[in-house]
Amino acid sequence: MNRLAQELRVPANRVSAIVAGQRGISGETALRLGRYFDTTPDYWINLQARYDLETARDAWESRITSEVKPHRAA
Repeated sequence: MNRLAQELRVPANRVSAIVAGQRGISGETALRLGRYFDTTPDYWINLQARYDLETARDAWESRITSEVKPHRAA
């Protein structure tokens, strides 16, 4: 993690917090990761969005399913 942080030119605690799930991937970090790994920043942002959605599903989906009823078109 320290070497990756050095290569990305970011603080080491940023990378370790991302790995630990304590921090998300920001736009800036996505740009840096995309450049370093020769991918697109969108790839990293999409990974973050998928992680966020899955985390929300685990925490909230059953409650939301029981509380919110689907809209029925008239």
